[in-house]
Amino acid sequence: MSENGSDRRKSKRVTTPRMALISGRGKSHVGYLEDISTSGAALRIADNDGSVFEPGERVELEVDEMTPVCGDVVRSDPPNVVVRFTDVGEQDQNRIAAEIMDRADKFGLGDPDSENN
Repeated sequence: MSENGSDRRKSKRVTTPRMALISGRGKSHVGYLEDISTSGAALRIADNDGSVFEPGERVELEVDEMTPVCGDVVRSDPPNVVVRFTDVGEQDQNRIAAEIMDRADKFGLGDPDSENN
């Protein structure tokens, strides 16, 4: 598998149809979360006005009913953006994991530990 493939992923992901707000450097965009894990998230920008987030840019991600998380853009291919969470301690990782599992259970999104995710 390629270096960009799932063999590099350390955290299990869950697919979720949640709304999100991504903001940084004076710009904010509404988007749809494609997937999320304790280490990062992928989203599709819905209101792209031409401004883009660049790799390395520090952003804050707010997902419906979840606590905001800071991270760095690792890939930007408008309208898609991938964020790696940063400065996330063990307590915050546990909180994110619990919120992810709660959303997966609540919305029938599938088990993040399943081999199909």
